[in-house]
Amino acid sequence: MRKGEIEDGLAEDDWESWKILNSRLGDKIELLGDDLFVTNVDSFIADMTVALDTGHLKTGAPARGERVEKYNQLLRIEEDLGIAAVYAGKDAFVRPVRF
Repeated sequence: MRKGEIEDGLAEDDWESWKILNSRLGDKIELLGDDLFVTNVDSFIADMTVALDTGHLKTGAPARGERVEKYNQLLRIEEDLGIAAVYAGKDAFVRPVRF
């Protein structure tokens, strides 16, 4: 884990606390919901990531079906977008770390 991140800071279904955590720390550090997003079988997270222009998505290694589906959905989105698809690479990490 990089400095400036909190991974799985709360239970994956504790939405009220995630809102509070995000409001207090979301502009200072990156909040990662590994259990919330990586292990979730809903591949919609790939669509949401592209729609919100987040620049990156944590899906885990493509070792299980629900993870492979997220990668496959990203490939389908890229195909649909054609030349409009842009991979941000390291430029996706623009959020400054402030304490």
